[in-house]
Amino acid sequence: MNNNPDKPREFDAVLGGETHPASRVVLGGIAGVKNRLKSGIFEVQTTALSDALNYGDAGLDLVIDALQDDSHEIQQIAVELLQETEGNA
Repeated sequence: MNNNPDKPREFDAVLGGETHPASRVVLGGIAGVKNRLKSGIFEVQTTALSDALNYGDAGLDLVIDALQDDSHEIQQIAVELLQETEGNA
């Protein structure tokens, strides 16, 4: 198993138009999650928070950081994800 959080995985986001598939860019690993968290698009951010938990401690740190987000909704989602994670530990 590849433990490098910067390498793309099967659930990583892909950027690019469908008309030019060769120009698509994989936003892999934790870098892709960080980029999506900065998007300012609520749905993208919430999915990124959930995906962050797939990246071990680095992803967990991102969810914890989201507790300080400007958006109360993002903070609440981070709380819920952390509570779920604690329940599964």
